[in-house]
Amino acid sequence: MWRFTRLSTLLGFAIVCSFAASNSVAVAEDGRMADANQIYPAVYRFYDLPVFTTDGKFYPKLMMQLVRAMTSPSDWEEGGGKSTYTSYPQNLCIVISTHHRNHDKITKLLNEIRSHRATEGSRDRDEPSGALESPS
Repeated sequence: MWRFTRLSTLLGFAIVCSFAASNSVAVAEDGRMADANQIYPAVYRFYDLPVFTTDGKFYPKLMMQLVRAMTSPSDWEEGGGKSTYTSYPQNLCIVISTHHRNHDKITKLLNEIRSHRATEGSRDRDEPSGALESPS
């Protein structure tokens, strides 16, 4: 009996995973099946990204141009689609409404930018400051 229960559970999990991996279905945060083309909002923090003017004002316009270009440009309102974004300078974040695939691409892109900035920052700290010393 235990083997049958375990097998049926694994089979059910495999079916759910295969649907989630397809282009037509996604798994919502609560575990329910959802349409992969369904638009839903997500909050993205931008406080640690290069989205500020030289006088320190929140200006995410260029970053959002990159996000739109690196996801599916035709999905955005500017390209005739339904995906939108709204910036919230008081919270240094942006609420992006798009579908699951674009949310995944956005998360990956922002993580890559953060990783690159962290790598660049550590390189800057490793470089010696000041003039090179001449051998005695």
